[in-house]
Parts: sequence; structure tokens; C-alpha cells
Amino acid sequence: MSGVAARRSPAAAQTPTALPAIRLTGRGKQATRPFTVTDGLAVFRSKCSGCSANFIVELLDSSGQTEDLLTNTVGAYDGSKAVGLGAGRYRLDITADSAWSVTVTQPRNRPAAALPQSYEVQAVTAVSRDRRQP
Repeated sequence: MSGVAARRSPAAAQTPTALPAIRLTGRGKQATRPFTVTDGLAVFRSKCSGCSANFIVELLDSSGQTEDLLTNTVGAYDGSKAVGLGAGRYRLDITADSAWSVTVTQPRNRPAAALPQSYEVQAVTAVSRDRRQP
């Protein structure tokens, strides 16, 4: 055997194949078709722009048991929730009074955000004062 070791590019060895987004759409109350995810992080972006009543999205495991409550709100909604999942088949149980969509993505091999992170929130503060006093 030769004393020369073969070198592999770490990026080539560790870069997983990009996973395609899973797009689910419907109207009203229904369960989605089954979908498959790999082990790791899954991000669920739920939208119901026409909802005026409850919009609920439950993640169900392969036996139909609730794995996680992804969304539970009243009115129009557009938001995301990340969940750590085991590889397998899942469904969503949706309650809505309008058309809705859920997109499932599984980010892979993305660098972490630089720290520290800061976020700015703008809020309106209402102050009431007694009009009887000058």
C-alpha cells in the first residue's frame, strides 16, 4: 500500500441533496394527502388569507395521532413554525373557512445566522389621561 492518503473535499462529502418543497392546498376542513419527510427540521408555512373564523393546522403522524399543533388562530394568517421530526409519513388536519395552503420545507446544510441577532418591534402605546385634571 502507498503511504499517500486520498483527500476528499469536505463540502462534497457533507452536502446533502436539496429537498423539494411539499405544497399542500385545499379549502375548508379536510385532511391532506400523506407526505414524507426526512429526519430533521421541517418548516411549515401556513397561509389562509381569506379566513375569518378559526384556522387550525394539526400535524398528524402515520397512525393519525396529533404530533404537533402548527397553527391555531382566528382570521387571516400567514406564518411559519419549525418542528424537529423523525423520518416518516405525515398528514395535516386543517380547519378553515376559506382556501388555504401549507408549504413544507426541510432546510439542509445552511450556515447558522451570525450572532448576536437583534430584532426591532414597533408598538403603539395608548395613554389615557383623566380629562378632569388640567
